[in-house]
Amino acid sequence: MYNPVTEQLIRAIPLFDGVDADRLPQRLSEIYAIIIGTRTYIESGKLQFEEKEIEEVRFFLNKIHNGLDTLLIQGCYEKQQKEIAYVAATAYSMKCMLDNKYPIGYVGFDSLSPGINATLLYIIADSMTDAAEFVTQIQRCDGVEGDLLEAIICLVKGEVTSISRKKYNIPDIEDNDIENCARNLLLYQLLLGIQDIAFLLLGDKVMQKEDSFQLILELSREKIYLPDEHFNNAQEDMYYGIWRLAKYLIIARERILTHAVINIDTPENINVDTWKALLRIRAKKNKPYLWDNHLNAIKQGALNCGTSFVCTFPTGAGKSTLAELKIAATIANDKEVLYLVPTHALESQVKRNLNRLRIPTSSINLNIGGEITDFTIEERTKVHVITPERCMTLLNDDFFLHESIGLIVFDEFHLISSYGTSENMRSITAMMCLLNLMEKFNYADFFLLSAMVKNGDEIAEWIESCLGRKCLLFDEEWKPTRQLEGCLIYNSSEINDLEQYIKRKKGKVKKKEQQVTPYCLFCLKNVWNTRNIDDYKLIQLLNHKVLLNINKHLSLIGNTNEVSAEISKGFLDAGYKVMVFTNDIRYTATIKRNIESTFTKKFSINSFLEKNHFIIEQIVEEIGEESGTYIPFEDTSCVVHHGLLLPEERNIMEELYTMRNGVNMIVATPTLAQGINLPADVVLISGDLRFNQEANVMETLQAHEILNAAGRAGRAGYKSYGVSILIPSKPISMDFEENRIDERWMDIKDNIFANGDHCLEIKDPINNLISSIVEKGKAISIEELVFIHRINPDNELSKKLIGKTFAAYKALKYNNYESFTDRLNKLLLIKNQQSEENDSIYKELSTSIGIRVEILQRIGEWVEFNFNEILGGDIIYIIDKFFDYLDENPDIIITLLSNNSAYEILEKFLSFAAQPELTIPSFSKKFVLIYLHGNNFMEMDSLMFKTKKSDTFDRVRKFIIQVIPSISYMFGIVYRIIKMKADSNDVDVPKNISRIATLIKEGVISSDMLDFKIKNRYMRVTCHREYNKINYSA
Repeated sequence: MYNPVTEQLIRAIPLFDGVDADRLPQRLSEIYAIIIGTRTYIESGKLQFEEKEIEEVRFFLNKIHNGLDTLLIQGCYEKQQKEIAYVAATAYSMKCMLDNKYPIGYVGFDSLSPGINATLLYIIADSMTDAAEFVTQIQRCDGVEGDLLEAIICLVKGEVTSISRKKYNIPDIEDNDIENCARNLLLYQLLLGIQDIAFLLLGDKVMQKEDSFQLILELSREKIYLPDEHFNNAQEDMYYGIWRLAKYLIIARERILTHAVINIDTPENINVDTWKALLRIRAKKNKPYLWDNHLNAIKQGALNCGTSFVCTFPTGAGKSTLAELKIAATIANDKEVLYLVPTHALESQVKRNLNRLRIPTSSINLNIGGEITDFTIEERTKVHVITPERCMTLLNDDFFLHESIGLIVFDEFHLISSYGTSENMRSITAMMCLLNLMEKFNYADFFLLSAMVKNGDEIAEWIESCLGRKCLLFDEEWKPTRQLEGCLIYNSSEINDLEQYIKRKKGKVKKKEQQVTPYCLFCLKNVWNTRNIDDYKLIQLLNHKVLLNINKHLSLIGNTNEVSAEISKGFLDAGYKVMVFTNDIRYTATIKRNIESTFTKKFSINSFLEKNHFIIEQIVEEIGEESGTYIPFEDTSCVVHHGLLLPEERNIMEELYTMRNGVNMIVATPTLAQGINLPADVVLISGDLRFNQEANVMETLQAHEILNAAGRAGRAGYKSYGVSILIPSKPISMDFEENRIDERWMDIKDNIFANGDHCLEIKDPINNLISSIVEKGKAISIEELVFIHRINPDNELSKKLIGKTFAAYKALKYNNYESFTDRLNKLLLIKNQQSEENDSIYKELSTSIGIRVEILQRIGEWVEFNFNEILGGDIIYIIDKFFDYLDENPDIIITLLSNNSAYEILEKFLSFAAQPELTIPSFSKKFVLIYLHGNNFMEMDSLMFKTKKSDTFDRVRKFIIQVIPSISYMFGIVYRIIKMKADSNDVDVPKNISRIATLIKEGVISSDMLDFKIKNRYMRVTCHREYNKINYSA
């Protein structure tokens, strides 16, 4: 459960009677597993463990906490303060979790609330995120005590501006209660001391002339001299609780200021005042602290201009913080930043985070992809957050000023990797994008982030070889959260008995007879690299059985969706926040229905609907009816998250799940795991197999997919502990008496969990492409054709660019460069053989977008024939006529659609079309036109398809989300050819035509309507209604 850095910290505590420090990380992990099992059982009114075992755990935790706390307050082992404080605080917080009870935050004369004490211990241990989570559980008091606790809460949560602005009143002095007045005055002085810390964190001067904490140490203890006949020595009287608090605050203050962002040294060649102003903004926005891994990176020069680096910190370990600081340093140097993200969802999240820090990004709320458009969404801001596809388009347009870019960030850069023998266009585009950026902006700094990459050292060396200057690697394994990872298993005796019974009955078995008891085998280490049984803990998850299924071969199968739902209910009952990952959108609805039908604790939705009525009413209008949306309009226990949600629906789901006292369960497809941060106590991964439609076989999920999902459990400052459970598609059984387990579990252990977070080796997709093309002697697949046409016609330039690929670097490193060069020369020969005449006016466009010159020439002939009508600026005319042209030339639409899946979707849709005589171009034309005229989803489904297939109009959703972007891309190419023709005739292209790709994607028919949509933040259907009301009401 604990990462290697934290394991080492735990083992470093002083020798302790009855405590095996070497095994302590595993023992604490085991206790957390017991807590998980105990909590789910307590809620059901039963206990899984003997009361004696629970008491032993409680005694052990008390012993560690009290013993280490005493060592710390006595000033022993000063060099081990951090280790002692962390383990002591951990023991106490685990005791609170075990009892499900948190203390009142009092400060007495003789004692200090153990809750406040543990919070300060976490601060001393440099574990501010644990402190922030724990302190919010403490029950509040009134008066000065309440103010003091509130100040501590704000301090650990980073809300230092709130503390600095407070005006604390001196407590009233009452003659009849002098002692209590004295206590309140001492607490007030401590309060002022905490406020001084806040001032320092903001870069301001302190208000107090004296050190408040040191003053309290002196005032809270006093020597009393008694008559000699009674005592030989003076005695000491002490307000021990107050003294203890002051003592710990002195130690904590030092740790806090050591990790203060305001104290970062100014990077080289940056104005000190400018830098401090940027840091002050960060501190004021509740981000005043850094972690040790950040400080280590900064010490190595990460923020200096001219330093590039690869960061493979684990999930939740603060990669984004480093990116934000590097961006701030770049802006302070008066340079711009290019920030690449894999998805539009992550694009939105990054923009929100940067805007909160007053780092300017584009304010326009549109998701522009790779389409060619003259819509100026990339106005001259300091930070451009875009996808690799969009970046490639802008690079071809020379949008970025050559000397303006100072930093290029690539978030989730494992997108560049090949995942198998066949390549997908996204990884190829991402790799080509990175190569072109390093070629064009080789003077800029590069910052690549990913939690999953195994060979980060090779990537850093490759970047260094391309740029010709140092590229650092930051790969510390520490992270602030702990994930207890486990695998669902069953008792082999139950499984064997059931299988024999099924065979005897020849499969004719009642549902209730197919049930078995679910257990989880948790690994007590961070990486499953051990077969020692003591490193695992078996926990029964539920006090009832779950249903397995039977296949046609009379073998048991996992029934993972129903099992996931049942286990989720157990965790929901215990008050945990649950996230379930499933590999098929359809299964999200299945699991949600199961939960909603049987789980009685529901979130009251009415106030949320009222608060968000503006956007929710637009979503309903967009779809056509409430039941067609994914938004819950009745009290609910569960929400869904997948690729068919509209962006506005997705935001609603995320808000419902993340809000305090909101919905406690979300069922998602793996798209949620791509960089989006949502706090979960428990992650369930429903199945390790998926169906590969292209190969028509079941395939195992890759390690990085499972571990990326598992990494969503826990979130710094909110959920420091998390549980991840894999529910295998095929049941795994274990002989509990002999401790023998299924070989399939061994495969899961060795191939998935033995790798830890760094589980994905980056492989160059271009390498496989080159090999495939050379082997066949020509480019055949769409990916191959796009790649070969993107190669520069100048062979020397092509050799230079491809010679900088990761594949080329590895070939050189492992003495295989001669073979690589030979394949490259053969590739260029094939390229020349498949290329058309070099003097074509479309050669440059062909290279930039990867489409054959011959196709572009044919489109050019169509443009030439219709040029005068095109310049009329009516996009409906162009769409209508061009789709008619594609009907006569179907090979062109296959080439122009930017990915295979869009064409395959259209092929499937034809079998459901209301007009069976339609072709792919004519079907697409009709769909696009009704979309552009503002029809809602319900109307579009009725007009385009014979029968209604789903209540949520998933076919319409699929067309808009997955096909429209490809059609938008296609018309962007048409616009580029129109512009080439217009430029040669020295005429202007109307704005409607120059923006045609964006108009299609946004579902509007004119540039004026697009501007109206953006200004008012309307969705498509609402925009049409309101725009028409204003412009055509007369």
